[in-house]
Formats: sequence, structure tokens, C-alpha cells
Amino acid sequence: MTKKKRQGEAQAEERAREIIERIGLSHQIDNACKNLPYGMQKKVEIARAMVSEVKLVLLDEPAAGLNPSETAEMSDFIQRLKEWGYTVLLIEHDMNLVMKISDYIYVMNYGAELAEGLPAEIRSNPQYIGKGGVQRVLKSG
Repeated sequence: MTKKKRQGEAQAEERAREIIERIGLSHQIDNACKNLPYGMQKKVEIARAMVSEVKLVLLDEPAAGLNPSETAEMSDFIQRLKEWGYTVLLIEHDMNLVMKISDYIYVMNYGAELAEGLPAEIRSNPQYIGKGGVQRVLKSG
């Protein structure tokens, strides 16, 4: 292995450790991801994107399969992503989560836009309220 490659790997490992520390999982560093609780596994998936120094994080239903406590933790984590300078594009069915963390929302049903606007506007939009068939909500931050 060349010196340049060793340096690159060392830098990547250092960056990964920084991200693990930042997301609060340094106490789990020696555990295999498959052995972590489901909510932590989802955070590790997002952390892998962070290590590659992306600016836009695309999340497809990050709360799917999470219990209420894990969903609240995921919500807080997504908020921190925004505070750390990441732009987040979220596809999510959990409207409580969407309303809590979104800056702007697009409500779609089978590819057709039903509504768009600020969370307060969406909450009060008669075109959206009562639409049980909503399939996707996109959020950008």
C-alpha cells in the first residue's frame, strides 16, 4: 500500500470517528451495525453520507419502523443535520414528524401535487386536510 493511500485511509477513519462522536454513537464504536437498535442503525446510515462530505441528504421515510421514542430521536437528529449545515430532502408519511422539522413542504398524491407551503399553511390548507390517500411529503431545508 502506498503512503498516499495510507494517509487517505487514515483521514477517512478520522473523519468517520468525528462523525460518530458528533451523532452521539461513540459508545457503540466497537459494535457491529447489525447489533445496534434499529433507530441507531438508521443514524449510522445517515452518518455514512456525512462522512463523504455531502451537502444534501436525501432521506426516504427515516421514521418508518421506529417506535415513538425513536421517531422523536430521529426528528431531533434531522434538526441537528440542518443546524450542521446540511440540506435535507425528506420523503415521509409521519405528518407529525414532517410538521415538526420542515421549513417548506410539498404534499403529493401519486405524483400529483396537492399543496405546497410553510408547515402552518399546509396544516390549514383545505386541499390537504382530509386527504387520506397522501402518498409522499417532500421537505427541503
